[in-house]
Amino acid sequence: MQKERFLANTVAEENILSCLLSNPRAIMRVLDVLRPEHFYRDKHAVIYKMMLKLYQQGRTCTIDNVWDEIERQDVVEKLNMTRMDLVDIADSLATLDAVEDHAAIVIRKAVHRQLAYASAEIAASAYAEDDGALEKAEKAIYEIAVGANSERIPTFGEALDHYIEDLERRIGDKENGVARGIPMGFVEVDKTVGGLQPGGLYTLAALTGLGKTAFSLNVAINIVQHAKRALFFSLEMRRDELVQRVLSMEVPIDQTLLRDASIDSVTLNALKSRAQALKACDFNIDDKTFLLSGIKSKSRQMHAYKPLDLIVIDYLQMIESTTDGRGRHETRAEEVAKLSREMKRLACELDIPILVLAQLNRDVDKRQTKDPQLSDINESGGIARDSDVVMFLYTTEEEMEKRRECKLHEVTLKVAKNRNGRTGEVNLVFSPRITKFKNDYSEDSDNERI
Repeated sequence: MQKERFLANTVAEENILSCLLSNPRAIMRVLDVLRPEHFYRDKHAVIYKMMLKLYQQGRTCTIDNVWDEIERQDVVEKLNMTRMDLVDIADSLATLDAVEDHAAIVIRKAVHRQLAYASAEIAASAYAEDDGALEKAEKAIYEIAVGANSERIPTFGEALDHYIEDLERRIGDKENGVARGIPMGFVEVDKTVGGLQPGGLYTLAALTGLGKTAFSLNVAINIVQHAKRALFFSLEMRRDELVQRVLSMEVPIDQTLLRDASIDSVTLNALKSRAQALKACDFNIDDKTFLLSGIKSKSRQMHAYKPLDLIVIDYLQMIESTTDGRGRHETRAEEVAKLSREMKRLACELDIPILVLAQLNRDVDKRQTKDPQLSDINESGGIARDSDVVMFLYTTEEEMEKRRECKLHEVTLKVAKNRNGRTGEVNLVFSPRITKFKNDYSEDSDNERI
């Protein structure tokens, strides 16, 4: 308790209350950032809480009105308060011009107290060897950091002005061929989906071997080469394999040549040159994290250090929800639904798009038409419900035969669900030798190193 007092400034708290009792209209200058829980003394917190209540009721924060509200709460004896306490505070005559400065001091002290309390809880959780200690610690600190940056809630009129300004900007972007969200790099896909939107959960599903990882890696590389920042969680492929794919598509060079180190000095120099240019990209690949808590924790840490523009998870059904696997009474479908729900929450929390890959079940192979449906996603209920956009990759048997021969072939990207836009299909061209998707055959290059 003695240490805790150093993390409080009761004089600043009294100065705020004095300002507000002397000039009740001044409450508008602090009510959007200062909350009752910021006050160290319970007495001060109750007084301020009653002031807020009176303001919301359209009543003036006079001594009589504040005292009347305090008596209604039946806390006078508990807090050992008298009406003279309000009179003494009002008579201190704090400088009104400094009310925001006093509020900033009180908030800063409150944040330090929260950090001290959180540290004690983190230590207790660590000594207890709680499996969830790391995520609890990260979340506690993150919430304090977010709470310290309180922003005033805009009025509806301000929200309307902001929307009109944003609409005008988007109209201009559309006229200039710029996608509404972050462009994925595929013209028709961006037109259909509207680009990657902040807070959106995007699911890309396909059967094994149809290019889920390749497409997501193409998207990530496309955006980081336009001054964006991306984090790629690879739960199936090693980091070196993904780096090899990036170099393969960027040089371009057949992956097998890189795998077997069958390259000459000229090609090696071309690789080194392209690798040097790619170093400028803010792209991070994590191939060591498989737990849901770890993915959330690392995402928050990296976003807090420097804002991310995209998170990719390859793939959702590979994530472990706990160290022991599925909960005791939890079905696989319930576990996957929990994973997709947490991914959506993380996207909203960080206010960035998250692209998750998902596996289709083999039922689609048994049908005459290979057109995937939402029900074809393994454990699809939660994934389909939580996703803002669900996309599928599929191809015809004729085009699949070309793939087996490592030839350029068409792959259809189907937008099966789009919460804020239209659905439809887009034909893309895929080069299996360099694992690169292209808008159409006109982008084919004859100088691929084979």
